[in-house]
Amino acid sequence: MVDGALRDVVEWYSDEILVWARGHTPRGPSKDGAGEVNVPVACAGMAAAPGDLVIADADGVVAVPADEAPGLLVRARAHLANEARTRTRNADGTIDEARFDAVLRAMGCPVVSQENVAEFARLIQEAGHKISTLLGSQASATLSQDEDLKAGDVTPIKRRRAAKA
Repeated sequence: MVDGALRDVVEWYSDEILVWARGHTPRGPSKDGAGEVNVPVACAGMAAAPGDLVIADADGVVAVPADEAPGLLVRARAHLANEARTRTRNADGTIDEARFDAVLRAMGCPVVSQENVAEFARLIQEAGHKISTLLGSQASATLSQDEDLKAGDVTPIKRRRAAKA
């Protein structure tokens, strides 16, 4: 890994030694500086210490601290099994709604379910009235078109969305 540019890119790619760098340059490096071995390094913002496990592929490089390396294989196999289950669900057309809802809630997005649809419709009406009050008659005329939205009834929302599509 090189936290900088390298030259002779074609030769590096055709050789047995893999290399990752920030870029390439036709200019050669200075060869008169001292080097160090078995010291911690930071490369492109990633820290690695002597003994760490360094894993790299075409997408990038990651360093696993030496004390975490023994449990890595077990965690990687568990992750791979979970990914296989997700791929199977995706292929079957089934989704894990609870997982997606939890992700959305964690990001602050409201999640509409059968249990909370009435509350969600009430909040939409309340927000509409607040907007109407703030903007005056222009907003009132626009909002009056949505009078058919009743608490517990999401049909008008779905109908309008379908009509726009």
